[in-house]
Amino acid sequence: MVAAGSGIVPFRGFPQDRALSAAEDSVTPAPALLFFGCDHSDLDLLYHDELTEWERTGIVSLRPAFSSQPHDAVHLVQDRLWADRSDVVDLVRNGAIFYVCGDGRRMAPAVYDTCKRIYQEATGASPDEAGSWIADMQRNRGRYVADVFA
Repeated sequence: MVAAGSGIVPFRGFPQDRALSAAEDSVTPAPALLFFGCDHSDLDLLYHDELTEWERTGIVSLRPAFSSQPHDAVHLVQDRLWADRSDVVDLVRNGAIFYVCGDGRRMAPAVYDTCKRIYQEATGASPDEAGSWIADMQRNRGRYVADVFA
Protein backbone atom coordinates (compact mmCIF):
# COMPACT_ATOMS: atom_id res chain seq x y z
CA MET A 1 0.00 0.00 0.00
CA VAL A 2 1.32 3.44 -0.93
CA ALA A 3 -0.20 6.76 0.12
CA ALA A 4 0.69 10.34 0.80
CA GLY A 5 -1.06 12.74 3.13
CA SER A 6 -4.76 12.08 3.55
CA GLY A 7 -4.47 9.19 1.06
CA ILE A 8 -3.62 7.04 4.07
CA VAL A 9 -7.23 7.20 5.32
CA PRO A 10 -8.62 4.50 3.00
CA PHE A 11 -5.79 2.20 3.99
CA ARG A 12 -6.95 1.99 7.60
CA GLY A 13 -9.43 -0.67 6.51
CA PHE A 14 -6.81 -3.12 5.25
CA PRO A 15 -4.87 -3.47 8.52
CA GLN A 16 -8.10 -3.29 10.55
CA ASP A 17 -9.45 -6.27 8.63
CA ARG A 18 -6.13 -8.09 8.86
CA ALA A 19 -6.00 -7.52 12.63
CA LEU A 20 -9.56 -8.77 13.14
CA SER A 21 -9.00 -11.83 10.95
CA ALA A 22 -5.73 -12.64 12.68
CA ALA A 23 -7.38 -12.42 16.09
CA GLU A 24 -10.48 -14.41 15.11
CA ASP A 25 -8.54 -17.15 13.29
CA SER A 26 -5.45 -17.09 15.53
CA VAL A 27 -3.16 -16.73 12.52
CA THR A 28 -0.31 -14.49 11.51
CA PRO A 29 -1.22 -12.59 8.34
CA ALA A 30 0.99 -12.56 5.27
CA PRO A 31 3.45 -9.66 5.09
CA ALA A 32 2.05 -6.25 4.18
CA LEU A 33 3.88 -2.97 3.70
CA LEU A 34 2.36 0.48 4.15
CA PHE A 35 4.40 3.23 2.50
CA PHE A 36 3.14 6.68 3.40
CA GLY A 37 4.38 10.21 3.30
CA CYS A 38 3.52 13.37 5.18
CA ASP A 39 5.34 16.51 6.25
CA HIS A 40 6.27 15.91 9.89
CA SER A 41 6.17 12.82 12.08
CA ASP A 42 4.95 14.65 15.18
CA LEU A 43 2.30 16.82 13.53
CA ASP A 44 0.95 15.07 10.45
CA LEU A 45 0.99 11.34 11.10
CA LEU A 46 -2.68 10.42 11.09
CA TYR A 47 -3.69 7.39 13.18
CA HIS A 48 -0.24 7.14 14.75
CA ASP A 49 -1.26 5.01 17.73
CA GLU A 50 -3.37 2.64 15.66
CA LEU A 51 -0.69 2.21 13.01
CA THR A 52 2.13 1.63 15.46
CA GLU A 53 0.05 -0.96 17.33
CA TRP A 54 -0.60 -2.82 14.08
CA GLU A 55 3.09 -2.74 13.31
CA ARG A 56 3.97 -3.96 16.81
CA THR A 57 1.64 -6.94 16.41
CA GLY A 58 2.89 -7.84 12.91
CA ILE A 59 -0.20 -6.79 10.99
CA VAL A 60 1.62 -4.31 8.75
CA SER A 61 5.14 -2.96 8.33
CA LEU A 62 5.16 0.85 8.29
CA ARG A 63 7.41 2.58 5.77
CA PRO A 64 7.11 6.34 6.40
CA ALA A 65 8.65 9.30 4.61
CA PHE A 66 8.57 12.75 6.18
CA SER A 67 9.29 15.59 3.77
CA SER A 68 10.32 18.04 6.50
CA GLN A 69 12.47 15.42 8.24
CA PRO A 70 14.42 13.61 5.52
CA HIS A 71 16.30 10.52 6.62
CA ASP A 72 18.90 8.80 4.44
CA ALA A 73 17.80 10.80 1.36
CA VAL A 74 14.17 9.74 1.92
CA HIS A 75 11.73 12.60 2.08
CA LEU A 76 8.92 11.51 -0.27
CA VAL A 77 6.95 8.27 -0.36
CA GLN A 78 8.51 7.26 -3.68
CA ASP A 79 11.94 7.68 -2.09
CA ARG A 80 10.96 5.24 0.68
CA LEU A 81 9.58 2.84 -1.93
CA TRP A 82 12.91 2.93 -3.77
CA ALA A 83 14.92 2.59 -0.57
CA ASP A 84 12.92 -0.51 0.43
CA ARG A 85 12.70 -1.97 -3.07
CA SER A 86 14.10 -5.37 -2.15
CA ASP A 87 11.13 -5.93 0.18
CA VAL A 88 8.77 -4.81 -2.59
CA VAL A 89 10.36 -7.18 -5.10
CA ASP A 90 9.99 -10.11 -2.70
CA LEU A 91 6.30 -9.43 -2.12
CA VAL A 92 5.50 -8.83 -5.79
CA ARG A 93 7.23 -12.08 -6.71
CA ASN A 94 4.95 -13.79 -4.20
CA GLY A 95 1.77 -12.35 -5.73
CA ALA A 96 1.27 -9.14 -3.76
CA ILE A 97 -1.20 -6.54 -4.96
CA PHE A 98 -0.01 -2.94 -5.13
CA TYR A 99 -2.49 -0.29 -3.93
CA VAL A 100 -1.87 3.44 -4.43
CA CYS A 101 -4.08 6.19 -3.00
CA GLY A 102 -3.70 9.96 -2.88
CA ASP A 103 -2.39 12.76 -5.02
CA GLY A 104 -2.79 11.92 -8.70
CA ARG A 105 -0.77 14.84 -10.02
CA ARG A 106 2.61 14.24 -8.38
CA MET A 107 2.72 11.31 -5.98
CA ALA A 108 0.90 8.65 -8.01
CA PRO A 109 2.89 9.20 -11.23
CA ALA A 110 6.13 9.22 -9.23
CA VAL A 111 5.17 5.94 -7.52
CA TYR A 112 4.26 4.40 -10.88
CA ASP A 113 7.64 5.45 -12.32
CA THR A 114 9.44 4.13 -9.24
CA CYS A 115 7.73 0.76 -9.66
CA LYS A 116 8.95 0.64 -13.25
CA ARG A 117 12.50 1.43 -12.08
CA ILE A 118 12.29 -1.28 -9.44
CA TYR A 119 11.18 -3.79 -12.07
CA GLN A 120 13.98 -2.74 -14.42
CA GLU A 121 16.59 -3.18 -11.72
CA ALA A 122 15.19 -6.51 -10.50
CA THR A 123 14.85 -8.08 -13.94
CA GLY A 124 17.22 -6.23 -16.26
CA ALA A 125 14.22 -5.13 -18.34
CA SER A 126 14.36 -2.19 -20.72
CA PRO A 127 12.28 0.92 -19.96
CA ASP A 128 9.72 -0.20 -22.56
CA GLU A 129 9.53 -3.70 -21.08
CA ALA A 130 9.07 -2.24 -17.60
CA GLY A 131 6.29 0.01 -18.90
CA SER A 132 4.56 -2.98 -20.48
CA TRP A 133 4.93 -5.00 -17.28
CA ILE A 134 3.35 -2.39 -15.02
CA ALA A 135 0.60 -1.64 -17.55
CA ASP A 136 -0.21 -5.36 -17.61
CA MET A 137 -0.19 -5.48 -13.80
CA GLN A 138 -2.70 -2.62 -13.75
CA ARG A 139 -4.95 -3.37 -16.71
CA ASN A 140 -5.00 -7.15 -16.97
CA ARG A 141 -3.96 -8.65 -13.66
CA GLY A 142 -5.52 -6.29 -11.12
CA ARG A 143 -2.28 -6.25 -9.16
CA TYR A 144 -1.61 -2.50 -9.44
CA VAL A 145 -4.67 -0.61 -8.26
CA ALA A 146 -4.73 3.19 -8.02
CA ASP A 147 -7.41 5.43 -6.52
CA VAL A 148 -6.07 8.93 -6.94
CA PHE A 149 -7.38 12.48 -7.08
CA ALA A 150 -6.21 15.54 -8.99
